Amino acid sequence: PAENPSSPPAPQAPSISSMQPALTPPNPRIPCPAASCSRSFTSTYLLSSHQRTHNDARPYPCPEPGCDKAYKWRSSLKEHKARHRLREVLSGGEASETKGVSRIFFSDGDGGFGVPGGLFRAHAGK
Repeated sequence: PAENPSSPPAPQAPSISSMQPALTPPNPRIPCPAASCSRSFTSTYLLSSHQRTHNDARPYPCPEPGCDKAYKWRSSLKEHKARHRLREVLSGGEASETKGVSRIFFSDGDGGFGVPGGLFRAHAGK
């Protein structure tokens, strides 16, 4: 039969994409408690890591005997420890025979044998 132009259109079932927002609860965000900060995070781990930007907490101390440095970030400690290994290799210590350093990346601020920000290569046993 021919459609009557004055009759309303037949109702259609809702699509999956139109139902999606109702099925997915919003991701709760945890705001940074610092008064001067407007950032928020999806986990307490991310928030606690971020809070180190607001304070002087340095939870990553250098394990090297006699070294009193500590760092806010694990990656910074890793770079620092690499400098200890390189110094040992260059001084002809035990590491030159057992650890074999092939690449050390330096960042500005901690010295690094006069090549801050550069790449220094040392080959063990040579």
